[in-house]
Amino acid sequence: MSQQKDKIVDAAFELFLKYGIRSVSMDDIARHLGISKKTLYQYITNKRELVEYAMTKSIREEKEVIEGIFAKEHNAVEEMVAIAHFVYHQLSLIDKRMIYDLTKYYPDVMCKLDDFHNQFIFDGIKENLQKGISEGLYRDDMDIDIIARLYMVKAQSIIHDDFFSRIQAALWDIYLEHFRYHAYGITTEAGRSHFDNHIDQLKQLPHGKL
Repeated sequence: MSQQKDKIVDAAFELFLKYGIRSVSMDDIARHLGISKKTLYQYITNKRELVEYAMTKSIREEKEVIEGIFAKEHNAVEEMVAIAHFVYHQLSLIDKRMIYDLTKYYPDVMCKLDDFHNQFIFDGIKENLQKGISEGLYRDDMDIDIIARLYMVKAQSIIHDDFFSRIQAALWDIYLEHFRYHAYGITTEAGRSHFDNHIDQLKQLPHGKL
């Protein structure tokens, strides 16, 4: 991808996050970049292609961040909190309209995002659970596969289920409660103490900042 095309994709994704996809036109993107729409179409065929590029890049960057976290010398709790920091940050940037627009108007793109989470994130959760058990920070009497699946189902319901849209709560606040629920359910006494020492950092994180 050329530098200019990459710049266009980044600008579009920024606008999609903030305003949703349907309400952002190609004119808006060109204006945001300070270029003509004719120049924009030299790099992008249509809006659908731009949405696909933006979401593909988002998946790639999310994978790189999470792989970077797993590669560091964290214990399982620190690893889990570091990932929560990243997810919390991402959710603080997303307008719910973007999720709605992806689901309704670009279901194939939404499916790719879901497939990524169902595979890569699910495997990461299982690895974290196994690591935590071996370190004595997580309970050793749980079924790792079931707990990982429960985590995924709850996390996806925050994004997809309109049940949560009926309450006046931001996505990141709902995620924080989900994360605390998960952590307190899997940690041993030592793990919970360790978790409590880190969770305040997450609660104090300014929205949109890492």
